[in-house]
Amino acid sequence: MESAVVIGNKNLRDFFVCRGADEAVRILDFGAEKWRVSAGKKAGRTVYGADGDATAVPNVKRALELIIEGNRQRQKHNLPSLAVADELMAMAAVNANMSAVTKTHWLGLREAYGLQYTGENLAWGYENPFAGWYDEEGGLYAAGSRAGIGHYLNLVNPENEAARRYTACGFAVTCRPGEMLTACQEFATDFGPGNTPAGTRITLERAVSAEEYLNDFLRYAAG
Repeated sequence: MESAVVIGNKNLRDFFVCRGADEAVRILDFGAEKWRVSAGKKAGRTVYGADGDATAVPNVKRALELIIEGNRQRQKHNLPSLAVADELMAMAAVNANMSAVTKTHWLGLREAYGLQYTGENLAWGYENPFAGWYDEEGGLYAAGSRAGIGHYLNLVNPENEAARRYTACGFAVTCRPGEMLTACQEFATDFGPGNTPAGTRITLERAVSAEEYLNDFLRYAAG
């Protein structure tokens, strides 16, 4: 097995190690072992801290800021803010890196980890993905359309029964050289201690507010 490539000391994986988030580390390592061939090169692989990778400090900071922005959109609909979970941050990072190449949802993590109890939003080419997920699709929803609004429903869920139960999320952005910006948000439900469905190792027991998570990450990055 080819070993994971690490660029520098500050990256999302090292942050997880410092937090004792072992399952999140395993998810990232799974992504570091996978890739697709694009233009004759290995692509989509998670490379810790590499320029443009979802695990690089600037991209993690931006992703957490976007969670806070998304929570502001939810508050407009009288919905609670989504907490942030390490495992979902790892999931988002791996899927953003791979989806930047595949331009679609990558099912490798779901197949390997049984993460069928999650929802996922993806966007390509938007400087701010909420311009598509919330503004554009919200306009369609307000106009009466019920097609092409799945991202909006995941975010503010006025009609999505499964999404109404979402309590936590993870987020990632990646923009490697030669690629458009890819954004990925993962949503999951906290089933409570002892009630996690079979086949998934996400418990969300350590999920915290986006503001707290961002502050923790900024302290780590500055240390």
